[in-house]
Amino acid sequence: MLNSVLLVISRVLCALALIGTALSFLVHIAVIASGTAHVDGVVLPIFLGVVGVGVPTIVLMSKVTSDIKPRDLQKSIRTSSPTWLNVFSKIAGWYFIVVFVVSVYLHHDDPKQDGQMPAWWLVMASSCTMAMYSGLAGYLFLGQRRLHSPRRCPNGHPVSEHAGYCEECGSLVVAQSGRDA
Repeated sequence: MLNSVLLVISRVLCALALIGTALSFLVHIAVIASGTAHVDGVVLPIFLGVVGVGVPTIVLMSKVTSDIKPRDLQKSIRTSSPTWLNVFSKIAGWYFIVVFVVSVYLHHDDPKQDGQMPAWWLVMASSCTMAMYSGLAGYLFLGQRRLHSPRRCPNGHPVSEHAGYCEECGSLVVAQSGRDA
């Protein structure tokens, strides 16, 4: 029963993370296309949305993924998420780093213009939220897969995603179709 509730919560959070990713992308494109900051009232809600989605995601997923070793977590997220999300998350993450470095270097002393945020700041902020939302969505895809069908050894003990042997009883864990890559 608890797993079904957690699965529903994770699906809702994942939908919100994907919506946040799409909105961040649209704001980003709008700012780049217009070259002005006409959408600056949207950035604060999008950032607050990251907190609203991120905090429950981290709390929920820390419970669901507690048996995954830290070194295997990123690999587990990549293998559970759709390919398009993995590619988008990587591109968005690296894109944010480049935009951040270039923006800080080129515009570190630009003042506000007529009380509005400069367009470069909105480009940087929206690229940041794209990366954050897409990362949260990937983490939630992992949680959904684990909540739907947790991986177990032949004796019924829960095992981490990439374990070859059960850490509790030592029995060999066979690969399940489509789950171990």
